[in-house]
Amino acid sequence: CVMLSAGAQLPHHDSFRLLNNKYYDIIYSDCLRIPCSSKYYFPWYAQKKKLKRQAFSFVQDKRVPKPRPCTTDYTNSGYVRGHMVPSADMAFAKDAMKATFLMSNVAPMRQAFNNGVWKQIENQVRSVAKSYSGIVILTGVTIGKSDSITRISGDIAVPDGFWKMIYQPEQKKVLRAWYVIQENSTSDESSVRCPLDTIIKYAYLWPYREELETTTH
Repeated sequence: CVMLSAGAQLPHHDSFRLLNNKYYDIIYSDCLRIPCSSKYYFPWYAQKKKLKRQAFSFVQDKRVPKPRPCTTDYTNSGYVRGHMVPSADMAFAKDAMKATFLMSNVAPMRQAFNNGVWKQIENQVRSVAKSYSGIVILTGVTIGKSDSITRISGDIAVPDGFWKMIYQPEQKKVLRAWYVIQENSTSDESSVRCPLDTIIKYAYLWPYREELETTTH
């Protein structure tokens, strides 16, 4: 049974499924038809080899119920397929990078947001990772009230915002965390850094909720 955090802005009638991939895990919402959160371990060697993303294309995930999100749902929607687990972070192995192109790993993002502040945040994660032997990256969405959710084709919900955090499991410490609203696409990543409490309040957290609430940050 997957439980919501106390302040999570997600439908209480929703059902969630854990999608285990070889290199990362996703919590997928059947109601929203997007991933709510992701978790992966980012080892130091992940940046040693860089495959090119042009060799891969998005595919449906047959583990999620029909109608399954597909690439054409995003056509002319005003949104792009935003990775929860970045393909660049999995570019060390073909099967790892290929798995990031499952449609269960993407959510609607504005192009300016995806190429702007969100890209800066992802680059910061890779920069921080160079100083550690291994870190855990958690990413997720925030959603407004059910009656105000924007949806694109395929009944895919558009998140109001996204969050990301870097967690160091050996020290039990959150090294950095961000929470940014999609409309704030012109923000700088340093301006959207936030305390862990902000994410705990607004986001669906998995699987480190209890540990994160008592961790150092």
